[in-house]
Amino acid sequence: MAEPVATAPATPRPPRSLLDLVRAVQAEDLILFVWIAVIQRIIESQFGGHLHAVAALGAAPAWVYALVFGSLAVVFYTRGPADVDLNEATSRRCVLGLLGWFVARSYFAGSADWRFKAFAVAFVVVVLIAPLNSLDRLPRTGLGLRRTLVLPAQLVGNSVFTGMITPAFLRGSELAGIAPEHRLFASLVLSAFLFLYVVVAPRVMAGGDWRPLTWTVRLGVYLAALWIGQPSWLEFGW
Repeated sequence: MAEPVATAPATPRPPRSLLDLVRAVQAEDLILFVWIAVIQRIIESQFGGHLHAVAALGAAPAWVYALVFGSLAVVFYTRGPADVDLNEATSRRCVLGLLGWFVARSYFAGSADWRFKAFAVAFVVVVLIAPLNSLDRLPRTGLGLRRTLVLPAQLVGNSVFTGMITPAFLRGSELAGIAPEHRLFASLVLSAFLFLYVVVAPRVMAGGDWRPLTWTVRLGVYLAALWIGQPSWLEFGW
């Protein structure tokens, strides 16, 4: 009897039609759009202010920290449908790259203690990622639950991004450690990675896909929300 021939799993094709591009926009994109363009402007002095306090590690209510970091911890230390193996699971925890982002910022700013920060971050990342070595023993959570749990982190991530990427930052005034002619490029690179770590990374950790065109569409929705919402850094003519 002939043995069955194993077939490789089908690779998802990139979105090509207009319908595929529309489907790339998920509920989280719409929630974030409404939050930035409408809700945050209405309740900025209340809940929105708390989010900005978290973004700056300020004195926000304890329940905000518990909600954001507690929800992230559940997603981080449970196994989702996309965590097919250890390599996939660890790569999807790219939210930890935010720690390295602060080290890079210190280096570009000419800070003398950036090496100590780099060592500390490397140690913390190793400790945080260690439980994933027992991936098969981790509790499992569904994609829908994981997407819901990371939503508060996305809202805070937006506050982090809009709070840090100011006109002064984009002009490179904080990057005293590199040549003036390279500061604008460096600030744009840091801005792109900050967006990746605080807005994209929580959804990737939950189980979102990696397709560049999909995230390009979502970035367009996000930028449109920023423009409509008119955050303070857009008032300077950007």
